Amino acid sequence: MSVSILTIDDETDIIDLFRQHFRREVRQGVYVLHFACSADEALAKLADGIRPQLIVILSDINMPGMDGLTLLRQIKNDDAAAREIDPRSGSDPRGDPQLKLQKPRQPGAGIFGSDHSQIRRRR
Repeated sequence: MSVSILTIDDETDIIDLFRQHFRREVRQGVYVLHFACSADEALAKLADGIRPQLIVILSDINMPGMDGLTLLRQIKNDDAAAREIDPRSGSDPRGDPQLKLQKPRQPGAGIFGSDHSQIRRRR
């Protein structure tokens, strides 16, 4: 059974990074990857419905137009059951200098790792 991941980032090289990183799982039918280059595009995809079942939304914070935190609040307003992922920088409580975590500064956001280069370490 496949599930979907939606990634929102204005830097389009992220698409290739995710496709490469999850290539086995995509080939095996575990994940279906969806991408949006803006908050507005992501909201349109969500409004149309993402199939198969969407299990996670990964959003950049700093984007032109609507920023990632505003997007996450909008998604939460539209779907009260949604849980947000918030990339931030800071320091890892376990002492790993490469993995950075920080409490969200805005309400409605969860906690997640810092940047796209850390994807391989979190798998």
